Amino acid sequence: MSNYSRLWESIRIHVSNIRKIETGYFVNSNEDLKVSHRTAQLFILDVFLHQHREKYGAGLFPLRGKNTLHHAILLKYKWPLDYIRNLSLSDALLTLQDELTPENLPEAAQKFLSGVLERASQIAFDDLLDDEWNPELGELFLHEQ
Repeated sequence: MSNYSRLWESIRIHVSNIRKIETGYFVNSNEDLKVSHRTAQLFILDVFLHQHREKYGAGLFPLRGKNTLHHAILLKYKWPLDYIRNLSLSDALLTLQDELTPENLPEAAQKFLSGVLERASQIAFDDLLDDEWNPELGELFLHEQ
């Protein structure tokens, strides 16, 4: 199993647990499809932040957890850190919407994503819970990519 597969599965399980939704490969409910859609969104975020971490967080000042997301927004908008830190996850993703696309990911991640996106339909949750994203998962599974 690749690191991308492990990351995908960990995100899927985490979102399912936060939402209290039972999912599985043989479950074909709207809730399961929503979990897959959210998993795709958070997978793209984690891979994007992994690239950002590699570019800007090397050496003596590594970027960890939410600081990587905050740093990406800081570089793009130059907003005060207090303002950035108070953004909801939904608002933070909105600020990076133009960058959080499969085309901006490494080729291997794009390839993986194209294989799983069929399940990640456009059926989506109406809201984005801050707890759905675990910033440690991307760091855990992508450090070797």
